[in-house]
Amino acid sequence: MALIPLLYYSCSNTKSSSSIKSRRFIPNIIFEFYKTLRLERDSNNHFLIQFVIKNHHFNLYLAQFAELTHLPNRGICIYSDAWGLDELEKTLEQIEPYNSQLPTLDDIRNLIHRRTVHEKVDKEGNTIYKLPNQIETHELLEHLRPCELVIRENVYSAIGNRDHTQAVIASMLYCLVNRQPFNLAYFIIRRIYFFRDRRDKVLPYGMILTRLFKNLKANMAPGSFDEWYKLVLRKMSSLKAKQPKRPLPKRTRNVGKSKRT
Repeated sequence: MALIPLLYYSCSNTKSSSSIKSRRFIPNIIFEFYKTLRLERDSNNHFLIQFVIKNHHFNLYLAQFAELTHLPNRGICIYSDAWGLDELEKTLEQIEPYNSQLPTLDDIRNLIHRRTVHEKVDKEGNTIYKLPNQIETHELLEHLRPCELVIRENVYSAIGNRDHTQAVIASMLYCLVNRQPFNLAYFIIRRIYFFRDRRDKVLPYGMILTRLFKNLKANMAPGSFDEWYKLVLRKMSSLKAKQPKRPLPKRTRNVGKSKRT
């Protein structure tokens, strides 16, 4: 499984690093992509990726999206935001003709993590039994923990709770260890669509969308992309959809006099 396209943005046919830094990419283009993105299916049940940029309507099949973004387009096709490994099988049943053969749950568990403690005691003294199909992050094999962090932040684009590992990340780790391909093009376009309507979340995959827009430029009218742009750095502040400003809460002053002692 190739993770490099997600971690590094390589720019071809550039003359100097200074010329790259001087060009800027308008964030509004990324916002417009998220706002207009639709996933449809053709008569053969294949994904059709539809979006609008600068009044240009685009219709891409998954293979075309993968080619334009340089993402792997073979291997296990699965998307899930569930925590339990048992939820993965349900996802596979819903994505024909992209369905794939999922390894057994025991194979995934045995290859990437070790569980020596099956119960724990909370602060109130109650015994809590760990769920067999959920993997706690600290239970991952030590050499896989850095990989889990890279995948979580750059592929899954997750923020917040890190106590447990998402089921789909566990399947990615399994493919990584077994050197089996994982269809990142399928996963990422599904993940992008997940973030489309979530205004409270960040808008990830700026590097991938930058590459997509550059390759689509040849199919657009002259002048559509003649604005200065900035290549998205590997470490960047996350884009967020614009939120309506909330009124500031009214502050009340304590007008009472302090007591003297």
